[in-house]
Amino acid sequence: MPRPVMQNHTLKALSLGLAILLSLFVHYSFVTENAPSSMVQLIVPVEVQNLATDQIITWPPTRQAEVALRGSSNSLSRIVTSPPIFRVEVPEGTQHRFVAQLRKEDLRVSADVEILSIRPSDIEFKLDTLVRRTVPVVVPRIGSVAEGLVIERIDVEPEEVVLRGPESELKTIGAVETLPLDVREIAASQVQTLSVRVPGSLTESETSSVEISVKVGVKAREALFRNVPIEVRTSSGAMLKVVPSSVVIEVSGPEKLVTQMPVGQILPYVRVREGEEVFTPFEREVKVEVPEHVSVIRIDPPSVRVVQSKVPAAVPGAKGKARGAVSGGSAAPRAKSSSNDSPRASISQAAVSKGAIARGPLSKGIVPKEALPGGALEEDIVGRGAAGGVVGGLNKSLFPQHSPASLETGK
Repeated sequence: MPRPVMQNHTLKALSLGLAILLSLFVHYSFVTENAPSSMVQLIVPVEVQNLATDQIITWPPTRQAEVALRGSSNSLSRIVTSPPIFRVEVPEGTQHRFVAQLRKEDLRVSADVEILSIRPSDIEFKLDTLVRRTVPVVVPRIGSVAEGLVIERIDVEPEEVVLRGPESELKTIGAVETLPLDVREIAASQVQTLSVRVPGSLTESETSSVEISVKVGVKAREALFRNVPIEVRTSSGAMLKVVPSSVVIEVSGPEKLVTQMPVGQILPYVRVREGEEVFTPFEREVKVEVPEHVSVIRIDPPSVRVVQSKVPAAVPGAKGKARGAVSGGSAAPRAKSSSNDSPRASISQAAVSKGAIARGPLSKGIVPKEALPGGALEEDIVGRGAAGGVVGGLNKSLFPQHSPASLETGK
């Protein structure tokens, strides 16, 4: 018959032994406050001291070390919350490089924390001269403006920025860019602020952003006008003409305006001021009047010769007729004028269209020189050289009782 369990001394002794072992395991596994039973690895920054003001560290890009620590949980928690720092000094007189040793005694930790390892144990530092340099700002663009518009100008303020960094890096930087300017949504002139992007890992800009002014205009179109007559503008009363008498003009302006603009709105001219000598030919620059928003690109030729124009001779018998008209006598019937008439016939419309006669403020008609009362000089006659306009004329004060029409034909 089996014996009761409670009477089995072997099982009792075994149970007691297990209980004692379990108690010892729990006791020695319990971590007290002062027991160094935890370990942690930290990334500790390395701080360089005693660096000259005109020097900069170019290597390594990150200055830090990996440190393994062992200690109580409470001590390690405090270290993790506020990590220690390695502090190394630049040896006096160092110009380009030095090696710093990372020692355990240089890392400040509590006495109950053990430093197990430091990796790397030393760091090589490379130095360069710290310089400043002024460079222009460039604005890159994205996309294109809407159809019919054009960006006329982009102004940057400031146009240049000052960079600060190692000499070896700055000498490779010729300009800095802003963030890209997206012109796809720009429909009118506007102002934007864009950040500056500095190339190089160690270079800094003393200006972080710039102001961009974008001027938007209407897309221009170019047009060419040939054989545009030149007008001579003078108040001297001299009979003048220009050689050549017409020019080629190229203009630019808004597409709609340029395509619909008649040639009559383009007025090339030369100006002869009162008192200027015109006894010998001289060169004069051609000026051009154009409508608003239209600009002149080219004038060919850019200058012309200004010469005196010969006064056309009168038709035979015109002298007496003109004098009779001035004296108040009756005038003979007007003679016909054509290209087949005598060389002394009145000036033809062809001469008018070529702009051979100068323009003056009192231009009203054509009068032969012989018809001038009292032997008046050529300078009393003024003319107009615009195509299709009235050319030649006589000072009204010489013929007070005759209309411009009668003077033109010698009546």
